[in-house]
Amino acid sequence: MDPRRENGATAPDSAPDTHKALVRWLVEEAVNQGHLDVVADVCTPATVAAQTADDEPALIRELLALYRGAVPDARWTVEQQVADDDTLVTRFTAYGTQHGALLGLPPTHRPMAVPGVLITRYRSGTLVLQWALADLLGLLQQLGVLPHLTLDRAVAVARLLRAGAVASGASSPTAPSPDQGRAPPTTP
Repeated sequence: MDPRRENGATAPDSAPDTHKALVRWLVEEAVNQGHLDVVADVCTPATVAAQTADDEPALIRELLALYRGAVPDARWTVEQQVADDDTLVTRFTAYGTQHGALLGLPPTHRPMAVPGVLITRYRSGTLVLQWALADLLGLLQQLGVLPHLTLDRAVAVARLLRAGAVASGASSPTAPSPDQGRAPPTTP
């Protein structure tokens, strides 16, 4: 049930609480249940550079439809929400199994758990999506497209890159050059 309404009447408005409930409802209905019509009811077009993107709710709906087509068992879990004035940061984890094309990749049939963040604003009882971010590197690693880099491998790669830069004559900002620390030559 729409959190903006209680028994058919407008719910008492505690903007941060209503904002949080509205995002949780959008995640549950649109992402987890696949009821994509909710997007148009909940989202308002954002204004960017004094122009309104009137089709933004339709684009969000299309993106979610593509995502759910690739990950039919999609399930997002809201991990944390922090509100400040009319802005809400929602940290979530997206779970599911890739059974369809995703990001141009063929189906891998691999499970995934991808952390992400949504930043929304609450305006006149609706959501304005300001920013969405997900760990795409982690997703690509889970799908087997990119290798996992453990810390020791990452350090080894950094050392190789540094050695290559030094060998090519480029100086490293953290490594002293061979001449640093030496006194200038004196003339007798």
